[in-house]
Amino acid sequence: MNILIIILYFINFSLLLCNYLHMYQLNYYKTSMYLHWCRTNIQKITLRLILALAPLLALTGDLAPQILSVIVLIFSIGTLIPKNTKVPLKITGRIIRLVAIELIISIVAFIFVSGETDFIVRFAILCGIAPALCLIANAILFPAETIGRKRYINGAKKILAKKKDLIIIGITGSYGKTSMKNFLGEILSEKYSVLVTPKNYNTDLGIARTIRKYLKPTHDIFVCEMGAMWEGEIAECCEIVQPKYGIITAADPQHLQTFGSLEAIIRTKFELAEAIAANSGKLYLNYDNENIRNHGTSIEHYSYGLDKQYDFYADHLQSERDGQSFTFHYDQHTIEVQTKLLGVHNIENLTGAIAVAKELGVSDEDIKFAVRRIKSVPHRLEYIDRGNLGIIDDSYNSNPISSKLAVDTLAQFTGKTVIVTPGLIELGSEEVKYNEELGKHIANQKIDYVYLVGNSPQTDAIRTGLTEAGFADDKIQRVDLPQEAVSYATKKYSADKLTILLLNDLPDNY
Repeated sequence: MNILIIILYFINFSLLLCNYLHMYQLNYYKTSMYLHWCRTNIQKITLRLILALAPLLALTGDLAPQILSVIVLIFSIGTLIPKNTKVPLKITGRIIRLVAIELIISIVAFIFVSGETDFIVRFAILCGIAPALCLIANAILFPAETIGRKRYINGAKKILAKKKDLIIIGITGSYGKTSMKNFLGEILSEKYSVLVTPKNYNTDLGIARTIRKYLKPTHDIFVCEMGAMWEGEIAECCEIVQPKYGIITAADPQHLQTFGSLEAIIRTKFELAEAIAANSGKLYLNYDNENIRNHGTSIEHYSYGLDKQYDFYADHLQSERDGQSFTFHYDQHTIEVQTKLLGVHNIENLTGAIAVAKELGVSDEDIKFAVRRIKSVPHRLEYIDRGNLGIIDDSYNSNPISSKLAVDTLAQFTGKTVIVTPGLIELGSEEVKYNEELGKHIANQKIDYVYLVGNSPQTDAIRTGLTEAGFADDKIQRVDLPQEAVSYATKKYSADKLTILLLNDLPDNY
């Protein structure tokens, strides 16, 4: 029986290592963020520790405690097997190195526990220290990782140095940067060979990887998305690519947990502006965003948005279920544009993208053709037509401003309208405030029903905001999964034209 317990302990320990490594990866290998996750999930970690220690009862040698130990370990293993994982553990070089160090530490710890100690006790100890092993392994690897990171980035810089004619465009913002990147890439592709950073490759390493893996001698333009969670990270991205053109789409509360303040976020976004000025380039700012407009900068720039006083602007917006149309204005000229995209903020993004495209010589006809062809970025206000049911998928991590814009978009639809959301995250001490504000904003729109996903401080705050603003309590329901909400809503409104907004989707570390 003890042999079975030892085998189960080994499986349990292996799954614990994988689970904590997964959380460490989802927290960007940042010790502070991982420790924050540990603090907020202390009950889960404590339960795992209790489950790991309970099988020590088997040391009594009696059959009943041994059977109980087997049952406990099987239950523990069942809780650790990944289920419905949104973003699985990625087996990268770094993960392989961390695993190797963790295994070495584990073997050493296993051997150095007194030789007389039972194997069951040794595995219990290893399971107990599992949450800390990734931190210890990372600390050991840190010097080598730092050197390797620098070499990898320097290799990308050397590649760019050989492409002296390459036009580099940097894009950043609290939201809208991925959409802007894709829109601009599509439009510029009518005239140029364009490379855009793929997927979410918007960190310094992601940008370096894009250059090393995807940049070809035939590329004329590199459109580079730049993301950040700490001050200085946009500057690091700019130091790699040295952009000649820059676009800042928004500067609003997001990742406040790491930035600490809105002021820090704004400063970070304008690190791109400083890089553009240093390279004597051209900067485009979304003046519809209040924080950008009010920030003020002595750096020469062009404004874009929906106000006729800006350098580039759009007006005569017409919204339909299958898209929008608008008029783009530049230098006393206009372009009549049609798009399949939903949402006013997508018109803002298109206005900025068209402004840069005109600067780079793309014709009006090519712009009109490209914009008609552009599809929604997956999970960013993406409209899915299922006949009498329409789904607006805006499940990519929302922030307070973009979430309200998504609600406004839903409110324009006829028929029944439903919101499914787990709330907003990564907003630090302001999280409750912004979720309450979201609830109040929803209540002030023509929304028929709200499904709150999960029982959390975020959903509690949204419910508070909804009820305080007069939204009927019988039109609010909690569910465990978004899929449940969609199923309930389609049954509830089976005879009606229905549009469902999927607003945000929490990552696995939440």
